Amino acid sequence: MKGIFMPSHDTNSLTHIAIIMDGNGRWADSNGFSRNKGHEKGTENLQSIVKKVSDLNIQFLTIYAFSTENWNRPKLEVSNLMNLLFDSINKQLDILISNNIRIVHLGEKSSLPSNLQKALSKCE
Repeated sequence: MKGIFMPSHDTNSLTHIAIIMDGNGRWADSNGFSRNKGHEKGTENLQSIVKKVSDLNIQFLTIYAFSTENWNRPKLEVSNLMNLLFDSINKQLDILISNNIRIVHLGEKSSLPSNLQKALSKCE
């Protein structure tokens, strides 16, 4: 991963970082990978970012990851994205809990698959 967040100033006063996850599919397309592979790489990068933010004692991380327009993507791509989020939460749940990290979903949760809704509830 290139260019992970490395602040050039004192992070003691930094309390909140926001990230818009965008371009993983385009990255995959331009590098000869499936769009799903691009989303997987984006998730891997996000895990590194979450760790770095935690190491820097930054209290809040906002991630904008799925807009209402994304529902218009091909059904398989949307399904893969939902499965990727579900799998990521389940794999990281113990780490989230042990590090007192909680996920707050700020969107229309009722539109999500029921298994993903339940997974999100476990880490709120």
